[in-house]
Amino acid sequence: MNLPALFGLLCTGVLIVCAMGFSGHSIHVFVDSSALLIVPIGTLCLLGATHRFSTTFRVLFGGWRRILAPGRSVDWSADQRLEAVTVATTGRMLSLLMGLFGGILGLIGMLQVLDDPTRIGSSMAVCLLALFYALVQNLLIFFPLARYFGGASAIDGAP
Repeated sequence: MNLPALFGLLCTGVLIVCAMGFSGHSIHVFVDSSALLIVPIGTLCLLGATHRFSTTFRVLFGGWRRILAPGRSVDWSADQRLEAVTVATTGRMLSLLMGLFGGILGLIGMLQVLDDPTRIGSSMAVCLLALFYALVQNLLIFFPLARYFGGASAIDGAP
């Protein structure tokens, strides 16, 4: 068990949830079905379309298994590690693009109802939560995968 990685991820997740709780609102306020459809599910679908679904799931689940329990499975070959870096790096990019896409959709919805300020809230939630989900997804899923399998070169964009 890779305790430092697990501890880091748990601390980050707890920090995010605590920050959400300290905002003065219930945590369920940070859940929006439209933004959830756009960012995590949209990112997963685009990753599957880009790198095949079998490769995407193998990298996501198998990669996390290797990060959290490194001694329990056979180490990946250099080609598999490169493929994992490629999927994780593409996931980082697609996640941010889907967050931006959700933000733009929310902004468009918000601009359409400017004449009635009581209806702005749901569109603004889609706008901001889509960006929030993209950042959390990058921070907790794709960044650690790219870093683990590719080192600093996968993060900095160096060859």
